[in-house]
Amino acid sequence: MAASFTRPVFIIASPRSGSTLLYETLAKHPELVSLQGESHAVIEHIPALSTVARGLHSNSLGKDDATDDIRCTLTSRFLASAKNADGSPYQGDREGVRFLEKTPKNALRVPFLHALYPDALFVYLVRQPVPNISSIIDAWHSGKFVTYPQLPGWQGPWSLLLPPDWQKLSGGAVAETAAFQWKQANLQAIAAFENLPQSQVLSVNYDDLCRTPGQLVNRICDFIDVSSSAIDVSKLPLSRYTLSAPSETKWHRHAPALENAITGVEDIAEKINVFLERDKASAIAIEPELHRVAETMRSQTRHATENQRPSTGSPQRNAPCPCGSGKRYKQCHGKLS
Repeated sequence: MAASFTRPVFIIASPRSGSTLLYETLAKHPELVSLQGESHAVIEHIPALSTVARGLHSNSLGKDDATDDIRCTLTSRFLASAKNADGSPYQGDREGVRFLEKTPKNALRVPFLHALYPDALFVYLVRQPVPNISSIIDAWHSGKFVTYPQLPGWQGPWSLLLPPDWQKLSGGAVAETAAFQWKQANLQAIAAFENLPQSQVLSVNYDDLCRTPGQLVNRICDFIDVSSSAIDVSKLPLSRYTLSAPSETKWHRHAPALENAITGVEDIAEKINVFLERDKASAIAIEPELHRVAETMRSQTRHATENQRPSTGSPQRNAPCPCGSGKRYKQCHGKLS
């Protein structure tokens, strides 16, 4: 099998930004092949690219890591695991095959990917900061996205991508770590895109994918130069990594924690909007209702605690936690008592 492909397409995004939904939608295109999953093992099982072997500093990779040997090895591994749109294994029966890839860690690897594949195309997907960071918090709490069960210098397992300078977060709140992951994924992607030809980067907003999926998918298909009529987007399904049903107010339960963790997010949002405006995509902004919702949630928690507290001064250990988390008191705020 010839280890080559033409103009590979990489979806670059923060974790929990809707990239799986976009990836699974585009992977149905008959002109594209993909892993139909993420490339963690495909990339990091190459010893020179292993995050563990490199000292667990971060998931970042740079242009100096893109040697000829790495290009040959990684391309062969991609194609050996690639599948056609119908799920059948790619047999190397097409020249100049178009490869589609999505792994959130790649937000830290754009210079590496561009050095490997100078003709690569990048679809930069962004989501409103508050719901995105809230979803990252949910991912941490779920325990379903653990990437490093034992990370030296960190208490407990680590979830999702590992950005540079993660060590300074040790002992902090989950919301702070989630916000840091969002910031670093977008900052590093933007810094890399500024050094790429504009013709190789298309910025899109997750809200546009949800509200006008047909229009957005058509724009992406035009950008990556495949037929836009080959994908049915009349109804977008939930992605495989969805934790709970989508809701515009789902982030409310994390509002107090988010309020304390979003320092600096607005500055990054402004940088992102430069790219979105360039590609005529909807802008993003800090949720204007965040502070009001945060105070409402704090008030509701205080009220629930006061109403449910027994004469002993605290809820029963096995009773539902009055904060509304759905956990038992002993598993939630009872830990803080």
